[in-house]
Amino acid sequence: MSETVKSVVEPQNMCSACPQLKFEYDSCFLKWYNEEFLEQTPQGKQVGCIEEFTRYRECVDQSMRSKGLDPSTISDILRSSFDGTHSEHKRT
Repeated sequence: MSETVKSVVEPQNMCSACPQLKFEYDSCFLKWYNEEFLEQTPQGKQVGCIEEFTRYRECVDQSMRSKGLDPSTISDILRSSFDGTHSEHKRT
């Protein structure tokens, strides 16, 4: 079975547009992962920390928009680079 993860980087040490929200999400996720998922509880079969992730994602998206970046375009590029559909990553 997977190893328990023990700690989260403190907010002031993180490189993030939304360090406090990232810290809250990471803390929640590690608690869920260690106490629910690894222990195979009924709650571990469902994805945890949706509210924390949503708040963090909204903050990051807002930060990207404030810098003139479109979060959906970035997400599409990242997604396609992993599945091989992005034109720069297609093999000929």
